[in-house]
Amino acid sequence: MTYRPCESDTEDDIERIFQNFDEEGKGYISEKDLIDAADELNEQITPAEIREMIHHCDPNGEGKITL
Repeated sequence: MTYRPCESDTEDDIERIFQNFDEEGKGYISEKDLIDAADELNEQITPAEIREMIHHCDPNGEGKITL
């Protein structure tokens, strides 16, 4: 079973959210993308927290989040 952030989210919802973070259309979300999103939302997130988010969502250890 695939983990979803919210059980009610559809694949379209997840893809749309992903694309909001991947504004350049690279096909992945980078550390910089997360920092930019946090800044835009006025969230105080440390670099360590950003790295932990990526690590949690990056089973291949590539240093980025893919869809």
